[in-house]
Amino acid sequence: MTAEATRTDSQDVIIEITGKPVAKLRGRVGQVNGRPIVFTPASTRKWERDARMVARQVMGQRKPLAGPLQLAVDIVFPVPASWPAWKREAALDGTVAHTTKPDADNVLKAAKDSCNGIVWLDDCQVVETVTRKRYGDVPAVRIRVRPAPGMLPAQVSTRPNAGAA
Repeated sequence: MTAEATRTDSQDVIIEITGKPVAKLRGRVGQVNGRPIVFTPASTRKWERDARMVARQVMGQRKPLAGPLQLAVDIVFPVPASWPAWKREAALDGTVAHTTKPDADNVLKAAKDSCNGIVWLDDCQVVETVTRKRYGDVPAVRIRVRPAPGMLPAQVSTRPNAGAA
């Protein structure tokens, strides 16, 4: 897996993690010294680690975004090599949809968790999400983050424009 990072001139933050998308898997239960523990599967831990690395590259010295945020997430899966040419072409032009596992919301969960404390303070700030799952030549997860225009956080303590005549 390789990682690509870009930052636009606007307030948008764009993170691209190339390689096959990985879903956030449920914690697994194991035992250490006879005591049960819950652990995150290795594939999820690795993908989230790579995504955090890309997020840090993109953010540089910039502080995590505050306030309400919008996300646009594009999840691109490779076309199975076993598919015939006609089906491959249909998948690449969007006629054949990616209706198999993993679920888009589980990939989104891994992506959002990876950005906590780096791109934003906490993923509870995300108030709007558009997620698309599709086939493509280059598998990747692309995350575009932007402040939600005209929205204030629930923690606001004074009315906007208070005292204006």
